[in-house]
Parts: sequence; C-alpha cells; structure tokens
Amino acid sequence: MAEEAEDNLTTSNPSFLDPEFTWEDIRFHFIFYKITVPILYGLITVLGLVGNVLVIFVILSKRKMQTTVNLLLLNLAISDLVLLTICVPFVTYHYAADTWDIAEFFCKLWQFVLSVSIYVTMYTLVAISVVRFLTIVYTHRSKTTCTNRNTILLIVSIWIVMLLVNIPTLFSYKVKRYGLAYKYCGVENGRRVYLTFFLFTYVVPLALISTFYLLLMRFLTANRKQSSLRSSNRSVASERRGRERAAFASRILMVVVVVFAFSWLPLHVHLIWANFGSQPQTRGYQIFRVMCHCLAYANSCMNPVIYNYVSRDFRKRFAGIWKTCSRSLLRHNVNETSGTNVINTYDYRNENATCDGGNSSVANSRHLSLRHPSCASTGSGHSEAAEARRIQSASVAGHAPVVASKQSSIEMLYITKHQENGVPVTDL
Repeated sequence: MAEEAEDNLTTSNPSFLDPEFTWEDIRFHFIFYKITVPILYGLITVLGLVGNVLVIFVILSKRKMQTTVNLLLLNLAISDLVLLTICVPFVTYHYAADTWDIAEFFCKLWQFVLSVSIYVTMYTLVAISVVRFLTIVYTHRSKTTCTNRNTILLIVSIWIVMLLVNIPTLFSYKVKRYGLAYKYCGVENGRRVYLTFFLFTYVVPLALISTFYLLLMRFLTANRKQSSLRSSNRSVASERRGRERAAFASRILMVVVVVFAFSWLPLHVHLIWANFGSQPQTRGYQIFRVMCHCLAYANSCMNPVIYNYVSRDFRKRFAGIWKTCSRSLLRHNVNETSGTNVINTYDYRNENATCDGGNSSVANSRHLSLRHPSCASTGSGHSEAAEARRIQSASVAGHAPVVASKQSSIEMLYITKHQENGVPVTDL
C-alpha cells in the first residue's frame, strides 16, 4: 500500500524537502533509495518469477499433480506472479523516483492490483483449509464435492468476487502533491481504507484458517485414539494411513499460512501506526518501512521454497526439471564445441548427397564405396570400384558379405566417434 496515507507524512525524498537537509542526508537518500531499493526489489522479482513459473509448470505438466489442493496452489502462484509483475515495479518507482511523474492511472492500477492479489491469496488459503477439512473429516462425501471441476469454478469465483469488491480502491487513490514540487501516489480516507484492508486481508482470513485447522487437529487426535482401540483391521489401518498423509499435507499448508502471516504482519503494523499514530521521521524508520514492503513482497518467493523442502512430489519434479535443463545445456555446449567436426560424420540417411557433394574425405569415400559402388568413381579411382564390385558379387554368392558389412559398419562408427583435429581416425 502507498506509504503517504496522510498529507503530512514523511515522503521517500525527505532530504530535498526539509530546509535543514545535509549532505549526509543526500548521500543516504541516494545510496538507499536509488541503489539499494531497486536491487532488493529486482532480486525479489527475479526469484519470485522463477519459483512461481516452476510451480505452474510442475502442476500443469503432470496430470498426477493436478489434484484439488494443487490447483489451489496453482492459483496462489498466479496471484504471486500478478503481484510481482505489476506491483513491485510501481513500488520500486515510488521509492526511487524523485516525484510521481507518470499518469494517475498507474497509481490507481498499482493499488487495485495489489489489493486484488492479496485478497485472492488470503481467500485461496482459506479455501485450501476448507478443502483439507472436508477431505479428511468427510472423506466419502468430499469425493463428489471436492472435484477438480468444482475447484476451478471456485478459483474463478474468487477472482471475480475480489475484482468487484476492490473497485472502491480505484476511487480511493490518486496522485497528491506535497509542497510545490513533490507528487506521490496517496490515499483518501486512509484510516478507513487501511483498517478495512487489515481486517479483511489479515484478521478475518487467519481466524477462519485457524478455526478449520484446530477442528481438523481435534478430529485427527480423537480418531487416532479410537483407531488404537479397534482391531488391527487392514481397511482400518489403510484408512488411518490415508488420514495421516492428509494430516501431513495439512501441516505443509499450515506452514504456508504461518509464513504469510509473519511476512505481512510488519507492513500492517506500519500502516496502522502511520494512520492512527505518529510516524517517526528518523532514518531508521525509513529503512524499517522499506523492509516491511520487501518482506511482504518476498512472501511471493517463499511458497516454491516451502514446497521444495516439505513436499516430496514437488521436490522430485523440481529436481527433474533441473536435471533436464542441465542435460540440455551440456548437450548444447558439446555440440558447439564439436561443431567443426560435423562434416566428418557419416550420415546413412543421406548417402547419395554425401557421394555427390564432393566434400567427404578420402577415407570416407573409401568406406562409402564399400556400401555403394556408384560412389567409387567419385572417390578414389578404379581400384576402389573394383573392390566394391568384388564385395557386391561376393554378397550375391553368399560369401563374406556379413564380415564386410560388419567391418564397414564398425569402421564408420569408429570414424563418427573418434576424430582428431577434424580428421577421422580409421585404423582400428
């Protein structure tokens, strides 16, 4: 959210507005806002883009991975990508530029997309907690309710509702002026906007998620005690193992929720402090408010890391993608290194072209003549042609063609695989 919730707040360029600024203030402003902030946000954007694109690819590339919960995780990745590609560049410009020189439309777009993406993220996490609760507690009923089709409809509904709910954000933000020269993206009625934002993107969703997970843990605890009193029935044991796996998956998702809560808490504290209290004017607080934004946006990079460390399926898929990319890169480098020797390799699919091209070496011509006598005249003379005719006549008579054919194939394979300085090695 925009920092300047009130007209008298400290701006991101205090040094040039304060009549008592010093050269030390100018130096701090340049190093922190012009260099450090763009680098930090640039790293967040790159890491977030790579991680979330990997998550999307892993889920969409394998049908096995397209489960109900994974489709919701896919929606989280899409929401994070929207935030990183649209919001992070604007917040970087907001801090690094000396004034807001771009159109007011971009101010409204930044805050609208930011609000929508955070609402979508939080209520997707709520949906995940509900799905996990239904899947474990009402196992049989959930098979007809928690389907992929219904999950996709739920995801589309979340986006539509959040886009409509956040329309007032477009009218709450505008480009405001501080003094004579400085313009910034500010908010009208900041207390109402930020209090609503805090309640409905933090307090209410976390309360719902915590409630569902507490009910789930209570059910699992009671079910574990009852299972220990039952007979060691195979179906009962199998059902118990399934619930334990589901509980493990629920704990993974709980980690995602906890990380989100801690990542966004400092920014909410700052926004409430700035709107309902008195914002300090010190350099330490300027660093703190920028770090609050960095931590909140960095949450969009953390989910892929969490999946990699706690989910075996995601870890295997990520490792497979890494190995595939490494092999492709290595193969590309090898091809580039050995590219000058390609003319010396024998192509069985294009033998006539090799004969007629006239670019093959003498050794290659000799072996070509063994397989195709028509090539002998373009190769190494009458002796080569005579030898070719002799081998061909021997093959008709049933004498030694197998040996000659095998020898020819072995020699050509050797030519292909063993070369020195672009010249094929023919002596076996």
